[in-house]
Amino acid sequence: MRAPHCAFLATRPTLVACLLALLLLCAPILSQTPAQTPTPTDPPVITVHMLNGKSGKPLGNRFIAVEFQNSPQKSMLYINKQGIGDLEIPPGATAFSLIAPAKKLGANQAAYIVCGPFGQLIPVQDVLQHGFVPQNECSSTLHLTAAPGELLYLITPLPWYTPALE
Repeated sequence: MRAPHCAFLATRPTLVACLLALLLLCAPILSQTPAQTPTPTDPPVITVHMLNGKSGKPLGNRFIAVEFQNSPQKSMLYINKQGIGDLEIPPGATAFSLIAPAKKLGANQAAYIVCGPFGQLIPVQDVLQHGFVPQNECSSTLHLTAAPGELLYLITPLPWYTPALE
């Protein structure tokens, strides 16, 4: 019978040692995560709470118009039945104003009275950093606060006897 080949037995530990050394040398390279391409930042979002300026109760299922300063974009913001809507701020916009909902979609007459300065420009950064509660001219007893990123939009429904201009 023939004796085992000594060259094969001698190279096997050497081969294992070489593979182990190669693995240890390549480990830092293999453990690095691939470079991620930068993604554009998401536009800021402001949470708008539409409330009755006299009672503080939410008013909802309405659209309000939004106009932005330093941006040609205009928007219709849907306020859900809980009185909340998320307003996405377009790039370059520094301030915005809200316009009260109309009696009917597309009608020009507002169904609500704004409880603060009409057409007030609201600075985006103030809302994002501190929250914003406008001056409430509909009630002196209602005291509300807003968290950063929140805006309270205070309005009061027009009396039922106010004629509709159609």
